[in-house]
Amino acid sequence: MKSILVASLVASVGLTTGCSTVNSLLGKKGKSPSSSNTTSSSNSSPSRNAGENTNGEQSPPPAARESVQAKKTLPPLKDEGISNDTHKKFAGQFYFSKKEVGHEPSATGSVKKFTVGKDKLHFRVFLAKSWDNAMRENGYECMHGQEDPKSSIMVSVNGNKEVHLDWKKLHPNNFKKWTSFVPANSRKTVSGPVKDLQSPSYHWASEVLPQLKKGKNTLEFTANGVCFVMNQGQKSVPVATGQIEVMLPSESVRKKWLRKNYNPLKKGKLKVKRLKQQAKKILGQKWPNETVLGAMMQSDNWYKVRHKLSGRVIRKNATAWVVVRRNDEPNKEACRVFEVLFNSEPEGGPLRWGGVGSSHAFPCSRAPK
Repeated sequence: MKSILVASLVASVGLTTGCSTVNSLLGKKGKSPSSSNTTSSSNSSPSRNAGENTNGEQSPPPAARESVQAKKTLPPLKDEGISNDTHKKFAGQFYFSKKEVGHEPSATGSVKKFTVGKDKLHFRVFLAKSWDNAMRENGYECMHGQEDPKSSIMVSVNGNKEVHLDWKKLHPNNFKKWTSFVPANSRKTVSGPVKDLQSPSYHWASEVLPQLKKGKNTLEFTANGVCFVMNQGQKSVPVATGQIEVMLPSESVRKKWLRKNYNPLKKGKLKVKRLKQQAKKILGQKWPNETVLGAMMQSDNWYKVRHKLSGRVIRKNATAWVVVRRNDEPNKEACRVFEVLFNSEPEGGPLRWGGVGSSHAFPCSRAPK
């Protein structure tokens, strides 16, 4: 009896772990929009966790969201220091501009207002001290051999919950020495064209732009140093803050900008008839609190799944992008896009549920038709 019970448990675990990712179900190592996608076959509606990171990477800790409890201030290490008069004036602050920001911008050139559809938003962050020294000042000694340190930039729109704009791994030497920096995309504008699901411009268009109301909006920025501390895990310390007024002239300006600049999803070559209708039927049963607004195939071909012993094709799999919005979401532009695994009979027929990967924020008006 005991052996039967053990065998049953092993089989159950095998079924669960065997469907851990969309790509593993497809049987390939192709890239997905997130490096840590997990697949779920749950019937429940996908949750919206407070720490959910929509670019698929490890979610940054809420900035200044944890109180920094210093045990003992550690002596500072040598860093780049204050490099010029502008750096001295803006130490610990964001320097905003409508054009590319170099290492020595004008001390009077930082702008306080930005208009969607008209201006391009650039910024540089000037630190009073390096990230590493900011951590040490608060009693944290970063263990760089354990995990790469990171820079994190968070944004709050009109006092709402902060969203992630940039999350970048840094070389330990840069973390120790740099006292100014720009977002991950070098000096490119954060309000530029969106071509992937990871860049600062993606997060700007997907998480900041949909929150803007018509007229004046106040955006508050926070830059944080993040590193691994022995026996304490990952710790975060704010190193700079900034505020800018953003004007949205009208809803039509937002939609026009998105139509022109927002295209992060890559369309697969596989053709499936009535994809959106089939996705609505399947997900309507799985996620009753969500509405499917659009779907688009991601796969180029069907992947055939064969029986381990006979080699006979038992089903075929493919993935699709599916954009959904929660039924209780008041913001009509606040959607999410999922990688959804569908399967079908070898000879064809209607799609069936296969699994789902992690979600990414997505403006509803750009849902595939």
